[in-house]
Amino acid sequence: MENDPKCLHSILRNLNINVSLKDIKQPTMESYLAIYKGFMEMCFLIKAPVLDEIPPSSIANFSEDCIKNQADSFKFLQLYSLINFMYSIMSAEYSMTEIFNPPRKLFFKQISSLINFARFLFDELNEYGKIQTENKALMENLNEIKKECDEYANKIDNLQTEAKQKKPLIEATKKRIAALKENQNLLRQARNKLADKNEIAKKEEQNLISDKNDLTEKVSSFKKKMDLYEMLLIKSPDRLKRDMEKNEARIIDLEKLSKAKKCENQELRKDIFERERFVEMANGVRDAFENFFNNEVQKANSKLKEIEKIQDEITSISFELKELENMIDLLSKNKKELEHQIQNQTLELKQKISKFKNEEEDISNKIKEILNRIQQTEDEVARIDEETSISIKKTQEMMAISFKQMEICKREEKIAEAKYKAEEIYLLDCQKETLDKVEEVKKAQDKMSHFLDKALEEYTKNGTFNFENLNI
Repeated sequence: MENDPKCLHSILRNLNINVSLKDIKQPTMESYLAIYKGFMEMCFLIKAPVLDEIPPSSIANFSEDCIKNQADSFKFLQLYSLINFMYSIMSAEYSMTEIFNPPRKLFFKQISSLINFARFLFDELNEYGKIQTENKALMENLNEIKKECDEYANKIDNLQTEAKQKKPLIEATKKRIAALKENQNLLRQARNKLADKNEIAKKEEQNLISDKNDLTEKVSSFKKKMDLYEMLLIKSPDRLKRDMEKNEARIIDLEKLSKAKKCENQELRKDIFERERFVEMANGVRDAFENFFNNEVQKANSKLKEIEKIQDEITSISFELKELENMIDLLSKNKKELEHQIQNQTLELKQKISKFKNEEEDISNKIKEILNRIQQTEDEVARIDEETSISIKKTQEMMAISFKQMEICKREEKIAEAKYKAEEIYLLDCQKETLDKVEEVKKAQDKMSHFLDKALEEYTKNGTFNFENLNI
């Protein structure tokens, strides 16, 4: 397709080279010179439009002379490449005669080679423009990265100020946690003391229950004896007298027993006094934790119902005792006194048992309340520890992320600076090479123009070229 005369004619017209189709089909020396001259003018008219669109920020490191001479240097570089191409054709395969007076077979091949070279130059220009657009995009990306780095620096400053502001709050929370731990230790010690006292009270309760069982057994045995006395009273009055004497002796023994019981009661009163002091101390603790007592009221009511049942049983026992008292009244007045003493002792024992039960309930309620309070304080301490640990972890994570982002930004900035410096060095090297080659191009241009002028003079004078008279 490239060797088609019509195709070559259209390509040359697009390149603003005025050659007719007849000149291509039947070429003359004027047509050859016009084509070569057109290519040279085209090379001088070549301009890199992308150079005018470079942002000022990217050329800040270049001098003004470098920027002004860059377009002209680019033109000379293209001309040097074209002349170098022509000399390579001439020295490698063709002579000067074959270039300026070629046979018909070589004409289309040479024109095709020049057209391919022109296309190569346009491709190079496009590639150079792409590189410049990529550099522009990289500069914009670098500016965006710098903005992001500034934003991250502001965020880091804000985080540091927040950390400084939260530092006294963290210290206050640490002090509060330490105080709560001390209170927790004190509450644990109080709980252990109350548990020990509760065990002592349980042991005393068991002793009182055993005493109560002994008394109930004695009452039952006494009832049996009263029944036996009633039977004997009806059948044998003599024996009744003897039994009365025995009963009087028994009453004396019971009086001794009552005295002993009174001594025991005095000891119990002392114990009760100590328990009352303990109750007063427990009341002080209860006043401190009275907001947490409402949950145990229902349990206390259920226990009170159980106590009422026990009291009903005790009342039934008292009714039985009253019946025994009536029977003893029939026997003797001394028997009545004995019954009154027994009744008083039973009432005192009931009161003691009820007091002990109430004390036990109070102690158990207080222990439960204290345990609930300890559990709440432990939960609060755990919650505060968790909140502080979460806040510390968040601040540490944010600081780590910010430091990583700063490192990434620094790395990207270093990479961009390295790329920018490498491009700057490359452009400076190209500029130096261009300036070095400009002199060679000027020399080659002078030689070529001198050669063409001589060739035109020779052609106008003689109508043909005499290459012996031409010195290259």
